[in-house]
Amino acid sequence: MFGMFFLVDYFFFSGAELFSRSSLIRAISTGTQFVDKFVDLELKNDNKVTSVLIAGVDTRDIIFEDGEFKSTDPKGQAGTRNIDTIIQVVYDHETEKLTMISIPRDLGVDFREECLKFSGSIHWIYDKTENANCPGRGIEELKDTVTSVTGIPIQYHIFVTLDSFVEAIETVGETNPETGEVGIFVDNPADVWDVYPFNDYGWENVYFKKGKIFLSSEDALKYVRVRQLTSDFGRARRQQIVIEAVLNRALTSETLLDPNKLTDLYKIYREKTLVSELTVKEILAGTKLIEKFELDKVINIVLDPEIGGSEKYLNKQPHDRPGGPYYMVPTHWKDCPGNEFCRIQELIKSIIGNPVVYEENAEVFAYGTANLKGKLYFDYPKFVDFSSNEPPLRITNSKYLVTLSKEFKDQNSIIILDFSDGELPATRQYLSENLSTNIVDGKPYQRYRLNKEDFTILLPSPQ
Repeated sequence: MFGMFFLVDYFFFSGAELFSRSSLIRAISTGTQFVDKFVDLELKNDNKVTSVLIAGVDTRDIIFEDGEFKSTDPKGQAGTRNIDTIIQVVYDHETEKLTMISIPRDLGVDFREECLKFSGSIHWIYDKTENANCPGRGIEELKDTVTSVTGIPIQYHIFVTLDSFVEAIETVGETNPETGEVGIFVDNPADVWDVYPFNDYGWENVYFKKGKIFLSSEDALKYVRVRQLTSDFGRARRQQIVIEAVLNRALTSETLLDPNKLTDLYKIYREKTLVSELTVKEILAGTKLIEKFELDKVINIVLDPEIGGSEKYLNKQPHDRPGGPYYMVPTHWKDCPGNEFCRIQELIKSIIGNPVVYEENAEVFAYGTANLKGKLYFDYPKFVDFSSNEPPLRITNSKYLVTLSKEFKDQNSIIILDFSDGELPATRQYLSENLSTNIVDGKPYQRYRLNKEDFTILLPSPQ
């Protein structure tokens, strides 16, 4: 999305001549390389990492005026300024990896500044800090709050209203040959049954089938907003899917070679979105990155209670954290006072560093083979060290005690059984290297596979 606006800025400020998409990209690249010989072209970054906050404002009747979002119905009032979509896009200039991190709107955070003391859902931060006249106002304070969750500083932002979202899809979308509607095609990972507000006083049923589907602009809006019968976490993943589809369409020659579409995008960009002010050098630096983007290799992270294992890092209600109201809180909030998301931040680093392992999404269960002081023994030092490094895996410590058969009886180290039939090679290698053990084919040992997992970790008895 932000890359699309780099292009729009480039066209309107540089007077670029349009050819084919490939020629256009080469022209931009050649031009920026020429300029780069005389001017240092670089986006703002922190340790070679550039980050953009994409925020979706949860209302149609809103405009940006006098430095803040204001309602047009009733006119001039704050209105509903909750932030419904919060996505941090992260680009590592050294590895050339692009990551999208979705933060659920109901994630519980603490705002501890002189201007405001607030504990509650992150989607309120923009409105409350605006009303409290905090130094960074709503935009900068929301960026700082997101950084406090992920640990990754944010240099740029784009705030999108519902109107701008619909109009952008209508501008860059393709025509469905069967219906004549304009929209986007997406690969929907699961059936979605839900309800959606109808004319502000009722509800309508909506259904999106699993597989490749076409979404008109209004259907796309429903697709990224519904959560009444599904969840905020599933919605967060759907939002990432649509953003990637829109960006793909924006970077097609069909869009880049159409002056009318570029003009419409520029109008949306200037009138209905709020984007960081960019210097000419930043615009040129941004266009240099476009040829490097591989959208089919984006690392997609959704901070939900299942990340890393069931409520291993994030707890839903009921939980043990006082204050709030908090719908979802970091499980290890006591570990780092003042930085309650410290373990989440380490997990995000681990995922970005091992994206293939994370995307294989293997199910891993660890089993204790002995009790110690009335509890299952999971404190084998090598396994404790491994777990403390926040592996990018779903690992669950089973509640079942496992008795080792004679072939493993005298084993005094970790045993890993592989039931994946060779379909999860990155995970297998990661487990073997980080737990310093060979992995055994699990087919002859189905008796140890108590949870239909892909990998079984059998821990030795205490020495």
